[in-house]
Amino acid sequence: FSNEDLILKCYNFYSWSFPYGLYIPIRPLTKTFGGNFRMKKKCMLAVGMLLVLSMLSGCGAKKDGPMDQVQEKVSNVEVENPQTGTMKDEYKYSGTIEPKDTVDVTASMTGTVKAVNFKEGDKVNKGDVLFTIDTKDLENTIKTNKASLASADASIQSAKTNLELANGATMQTQIENAKNAVTNAKNSIATAQTALDTAGVSVNNAKTTLDDKQNTYNINKQLFDAGGLSKQALDDSQTALTAAQNAYTQAVNSKQQAEVTLSQAKSSLENAQKSYDILVNQASKENVTKAQDSLNTAQASRKSVQAQIEASESKLSDAVVKSPISGTVSECNVTTGAQLLTAKTPFTIVDLNTVDIQVNVSEDVVPNLKVGDSVQITIPTLSNQAITGHISEISDVSNADGTFKVKVEMSNTDGKLKAGMFAEVNFAKSTSDGAVIVPRDSVLRDGDDYYAFVIEDGKAKKVDVTIGIDAGETIEVKSGIKPSDKVVTKGQTYLDDGSKVKVVSDNGTEITEATTEATTENPKAKKSKGENK
Repeated sequence: FSNEDLILKCYNFYSWSFPYGLYIPIRPLTKTFGGNFRMKKKCMLAVGMLLVLSMLSGCGAKKDGPMDQVQEKVSNVEVENPQTGTMKDEYKYSGTIEPKDTVDVTASMTGTVKAVNFKEGDKVNKGDVLFTIDTKDLENTIKTNKASLASADASIQSAKTNLELANGATMQTQIENAKNAVTNAKNSIATAQTALDTAGVSVNNAKTTLDDKQNTYNINKQLFDAGGLSKQALDDSQTALTAAQNAYTQAVNSKQQAEVTLSQAKSSLENAQKSYDILVNQASKENVTKAQDSLNTAQASRKSVQAQIEASESKLSDAVVKSPISGTVSECNVTTGAQLLTAKTPFTIVDLNTVDIQVNVSEDVVPNLKVGDSVQITIPTLSNQAITGHISEISDVSNADGTFKVKVEMSNTDGKLKAGMFAEVNFAKSTSDGAVIVPRDSVLRDGDDYYAFVIEDGKAKKVDVTIGIDAGETIEVKSGIKPSDKVVTKGQTYLDDGSKVKVVSDNGTEITEATTEATTENPKAKKSKGENK
């Protein structure tokens, strides 16, 4: 070596290339000998020799330290055993919940509503009385008809008597009795005519009152709409108008009853007159025939009155309106004290114990469905938990867009499902029983091929798989994986076939035991540790 700088350069190279070689403090040694060139030269020569020896020993020695070891990469993975079960290839369709049954309840008669027993939202049972109609006018009609029935019975009896007279009874007595019957009939007509006249006056008065109340109400309504009248005053005029309407209706009914009574009295007079004429004409054969006809007419009149009574009594039962089904009141359009309006349905009852969902299914799915099949339904507004329903109807005719109507029925005994809620129905196009099921992310794709990794002897093994039904989060594996395999579910994208792995979670259970990382010795290192010293 010719100078100190060269030695220092060699030393720096040696220290960088062989960090575990012999360390020799060159600069302090040279300074120790001061300016003695010979001593410097000897020192530098000695250092050079030591440097060469250290380089030779460093190249052949084996070290036990970490720098003489090559660390092999180990990947952390999570694994799971495949599940076995049933996989379904499902199609999802949307619809809304509808009541199983909807019934509009109407009344066969009109009149004033006497009582309303339920309101919207109430639960009702089959046979419950929803509302009743005031039957006062109807009861009056029945009383009148019963009076007419008694009159008809009297006419029949008179016709029978006349028939007997026509067949040869004592003529004078018979004629006198017949004459009295005519007189009595005329008196009845006069009485009935008086009643009819009185009823007519009542009708006119009631009509005048009704018109007055109607006019008052119309004026009050205009004032109320203009803000010049209170709601209470308007309600009072409405009540007065309703009372006037009821009074007018009752007056009209009374007049009609008086007209019936008058008609019957005239009929009785006619019969009595016929009987008298028969007697006067000496009860000839012709009179006997007439008497028989009179009896027949009287009997027919009685039947007519009896039919009217039965019809009115039947309407009495119609005044009590009952629910035909059990369910919930969805509409109530009647009010106590108001006239029953025919323009609106009084009550609507819906059965929500069982509900329907109607969806339109594509033609490639409908051949796989049949009535009675179970389907899974989710109601997003309630929860994502599936509810089981059953197919109740499948249309045989397609819609204009080529789909088919399918109705699904489901139980709603707890009342949580409401009409109009949005629902999703899942139909199974195909089913695989006993399928091997793994998480969808554990299966990787390479072009048209699919593969996964399983763990064997601490290493990842790449296996080709054949897939089946894809359910989104899980997938069916038809071949390549057994239920006993440990399938890599996380970390698989960083693996190669044969990669060393560390399992940190097995079937969701975290593994905390310490594991020794695999290492490989430097193949150039010597086996003797003593040579490293």
